[in-house]
Amino acid sequence: STGVATLTPEGSPQTLYSMIYGEVDSVLERRGVSLRASGSRVQGALGLGRDTYGELRTAVDRADRELTADMLIPDFRDCIILGGMTVGTSALRRLLEIGARGVIVGSISDGETRRFLGAAENDPASMLVWSRRPREFDTAHGAATQALTVFVTEGFGRRRMAQPVFQFLTEQEGQNASIVVPDTDDVLTSRPVLYVTSQTISGDDSLQRVNVQDGTLARLVDPEHLGIVVTCRSGVLDDPSRPGLARDVVDVEFSNGTRSLVPAQSLEIFLP
Repeated sequence: STGVATLTPEGSPQTLYSMIYGEVDSVLERRGVSLRASGSRVQGALGLGRDTYGELRTAVDRADRELTADMLIPDFRDCIILGGMTVGTSALRRLLEIGARGVIVGSISDGETRRFLGAAENDPASMLVWSRRPREFDTAHGAATQALTVFVTEGFGRRRMAQPVFQFLTEQEGQNASIVVPDTDDVLTSRPVLYVTSQTISGDDSLQRVNVQDGTLARLVDPEHLGIVVTCRSGVLDDPSRPGLARDVVDVEFSNGTRSLVPAQSLEIFLP
């Protein structure tokens, strides 16, 4: 009568999905695990929806072709679909209908996205739409609808996906693709990441340092040049314009022949 009784209900096991192939490297007590994985990474310009994963399937044959509703078949259920230049409202609704988990496109229209979300086409306050949390992207169509994630590589408008990115992803048909959308309120400045991982995990002896050199093909991922494909014309250099301050830069050449020094961390290297 004077003691303290504690009732602890029995907890049921919870499944924690890793979203990538990998080997458990260490266990973080009561939190999860650290995984060792092998694969590739693509940084995006915009991510809408929730973290997701699935088999990568190709729906278009060119990087400058729009993904339309008639290209989407029931076999794409639970898959990540590689589109081309852009995707419209009808195709987004078709993706939800067939149960696709995600779609990868080069660009997306502000107007098409707002129509998909149910906003009025002539609503001038489009920033009210984009200020929503990116994970609420699919809530306009009801909680019973399977979540859909949109991964945009280049930005707004009608911009084709960078050809090296499109070519690489088409070669990964059937592999496991994972889209990670940052958990932030600022959807316009956060950068999503796409991972393509393999079931075979390589050991430490297979890891190779990526050496940037003359002729290396790369994609810029800084906000000013996001998505632009360049050719490196040097290795990593010390920035001559900032003496006394350590900053690694690379001399790159644009498609029009102009050259510029860009931070090395702004380069996404395409391996040969």
